[in-house]
Amino acid sequence: WDLTNIWKTNTLPHNSVYEIVMRSFDGEDFSEEISVFVTIDNSVDNLPPSFDPSGWANTVKVYCDEESRNLNRCGKGAVFNLNDFFSDPEGAILIYEVYDDPSSELDNFYDSYFSISADGIATYNPSATRSDNIDSWSLENVKFKATDNSELSSLSRPVDISIEAIKFTVVRDDSNSIITTSEPASFSGVGLPNSLVKARFDSGSGQEINSTRVLSDGTWQMFVTTSQLGSADYRTVVFEMDGQLFTSSNDNEFTEFQLSMVAEEESSNLLLIIIIIVVALVVLVGVGAFFFTFEEELEDELLEDNNQQQSADPYAWAKQKTVPEITHQQPVQQVQQQVQQQEATSQHPGWIWDVNTNQWVPDPNYVHEQ
Repeated sequence: WDLTNIWKTNTLPHNSVYEIVMRSFDGEDFSEEISVFVTIDNSVDNLPPSFDPSGWANTVKVYCDEESRNLNRCGKGAVFNLNDFFSDPEGAILIYEVYDDPSSELDNFYDSYFSISADGIATYNPSATRSDNIDSWSLENVKFKATDNSELSSLSRPVDISIEAIKFTVVRDDSNSIITTSEPASFSGVGLPNSLVKARFDSGSGQEINSTRVLSDGTWQMFVTTSQLGSADYRTVVFEMDGQLFTSSNDNEFTEFQLSMVAEEESSNLLLIIIIIVVALVVLVGVGAFFFTFEEELEDELLEDNNQQQSADPYAWAKQKTVPEITHQQPVQQVQQQVQQQEATSQHPGWIWDVNTNQWVPDPNYVHEQ
């Protein structure tokens, strides 16, 4: 075939497809064959749809949760808005489909994996369309075909869809033994993009403390503050994503994180203070009991001595009174006169009673008080 010749296709059936196979010869050996498919367009004044590669990705990454069995375990999957890339010069409504390359068997089932809406939204959600192993869910060299009402079509550039299996993980980032207002507990991990990660008290049905969205790259981060933990000193927290509780082992038991607002050192100091206070109270009670017992014993001892004294000498109380001593040389009348004199002198200072003359006379020993 002389490549300089022109292939006139006006006599060929409209929209017919031809495969042209070519190879070269260098005089010694032939090269490998290369084939192209040509669609014959005999329509008048009609142009095929065009494809604009601006913004078209070579690879689209999709994350799928390997632990979940939900239909949305891959989120929204790989989504392509084909109207953003295809257009028709005549403004015709285009019909989209997944292209099946005749030269390859790799894409034979691609059209069954995709759903394409009337609005031109193509979606690949492997969790809803496939039952094989998640490792085989990736697709290579996916092409889309746009056809106008004259059956003229064009193809997109190939795109690879990479499926990455992820597992919901939770890691505590901070190393604080106590949570304060300025230093909250920090958690991060991996999850399904756009999914909601929730922190709850104690179990999956516990009160929700905080929540955060998983970013498009599959990562997330969350802080738990003292105000969210309430007034308790210690709380147990679990994490959930799309109804799936985080577990760090293979026993299917969810992992609990112990959060404390009282440091271990402070707890020890508080316990030591309580012990000191209790010991001090015990000592004070013991000392008080000792003195109380001592006073009771002292009173009992004094009372006993007094009772013994009275039983030994019933007239002891009378012996304690002081009376003028009466001698044999002094008659009773003289003693009475002395007593009367003393009483009178005490009533008339500076004067004394003379018993011989029976009258008051100046006291020679009296000194007037200044």
